[in-house]
Amino acid sequence: MNSLDAMSIWIADLCRRRLDHCKDWPQQRLLDWVKWFVVKQRYLVSVRGGKLDGVCLWRRVDNEANCREEYCDTGGAVLYVDAMIANSAGALKKICTEGINGPVKDCDTMAWVRPKHNNKIICVPMEKARRRLIKE
Repeated sequence: MNSLDAMSIWIADLCRRRLDHCKDWPQQRLLDWVKWFVVKQRYLVSVRGGKLDGVCLWRRVDNEANCREEYCDTGGAVLYVDAMIANSAGALKKICTEGINGPVKDCDTMAWVRPKHNNKIICVPMEKARRRLIKE
């Protein structure tokens, strides 16, 4: 097993435990989904005490329609968050700070799905997301 496989398994286990839509997926589908993000380096993790404390899986797309296309990553200016899990406030802040100040710093919009609101896609300007998530 290589490090990409190990990271994928580690993240998939957390997704299975914490994300409702992943709980019923067959194991291979979940692993393939997570590995796609890991291979493309579209993930960030927070580790505390040797355990995975949080993870973010994202894609960069051109518009809201691309958000609904699984495995679509155009490198665009919209940061679409497929999954965000944080077991602590510290994990959330670490992941968001690292991402917003790093690999997605040039995105102008952040988007995600609200399952409780009929899977509506929410889009906010990145500056608003930055203020809310990392409270600078």
